[in-house]
Amino acid sequence: MTKFIKTLILLSLCSLFTCGCTTLIFQPDRNLYALPYQQQIERIDIEIKDEHQPTLHGWYLPTKQVKKGSILFLHGNAQNISTHTQFVYWLPDEGYDVYTIDYRGYGHSEGHVDLAGAIIDVQRAIAHIARHSNDDLIVMGHSLGGAIAIPAVASLENPPVEALIVASAFSDYHKIIREFLARNLFTKLFSWPLSFTVNNDYSPTKWIDQTAPIPSYFLYSDNDGVIPPWHSPALYQRAAEPKHIEMIIGGHNDFLALEENRKTLIKILNTITQQHNQER
Repeated sequence: MTKFIKTLILLSLCSLFTCGCTTLIFQPDRNLYALPYQQQIERIDIEIKDEHQPTLHGWYLPTKQVKKGSILFLHGNAQNISTHTQFVYWLPDEGYDVYTIDYRGYGHSEGHVDLAGAIIDVQRAIAHIARHSNDDLIVMGHSLGGAIAIPAVASLENPPVEALIVASAFSDYHKIIREFLARNLFTKLFSWPLSFTVNNDYSPTKWIDQTAPIPSYFLYSDNDGVIPPWHSPALYQRAAEPKHIEMIIGGHNDFLALEENRKTLIKILNTITQQHNQER
């Protein structure tokens, strides 16, 4: 290892010890990218404004079909809605209104991101969308979005949520940071103390049993190279009924890029909406 690389690693470790591992969890990007798939979709800008809270920016993707339901999609830790909407832009063609927001500090949302604030932002989005759509929402989170969705939904009283879908999420902040740092021999030495620089009070595994009676669905792949696949079954085991778990294929970012995974999700969504309509 060269002296330069050693120095770089040491500086990075000093930064992590000083600021904590928040930079491993949140990697926001302020730029909204114009990607090819976005030319195919109708999207309407939305703003969520609440007193003493940063203004949040998001997109509403309306369906032109007979509406089956409304989905709030919560994206992962890097970039912003402009890159993550690739997973859900096709859902309006299947009869679902889709809403997606950037947490504070991401994209065009104001403020600076932190874990407690991001959870509050999800709760604000749920309340805002429910007011404007007059629907109960299906909340679907991918990766970090799934981890944030769990305590956000669990800590709301009578949330207007008909189901929770958690895809490729981790179960515990301390454990996922240790696993991430253990991938490098040098940072592995510091993985245990560094993991404690992140507040684990919002660990999904501590909250998942409190989302009941809202049905929870867990999606994961054995080939996920980002989130070790044991995390989803661990969450599933801790969850209360009603709960379901499904295996999908591909890597972490193949979540809904693959046709087979899209079919799995549509099957789940149609089951949720059919059951919800029967209970009305």
